[in-house]
Amino acid sequence: MLNEIFRIQGKGKIAVGYDGDFALVDLDKEFTLQAEDLFYKHQVSPYVGDSFRGAVTQTILRGTTVFKDGKIVSKPIGKHLRPNL
Repeated sequence: MLNEIFRIQGKGKIAVGYDGDFALVDLDKEFTLQAEDLFYKHQVSPYVGDSFRGAVTQTILRGTTVFKDGKIVSKPIGKHLRPNL
């Protein structure tokens, strides 16, 4: 768990008092990764063109849906966290 390894408070569990970060995955969905599927600055990956099984359908960050059905659906709400080592 993140809070046990990195000692980041409020992370690593789905429980009262935690941030509520999780992803929903369709384990039966198959897809071929395309560059436009990558949501980072440089859309380069050695996996572009490869086929996969299991796809993230929704991502919830601190209780807010940020990704759904292949699209980013909220303004950026991420925070830079530092481990408390």
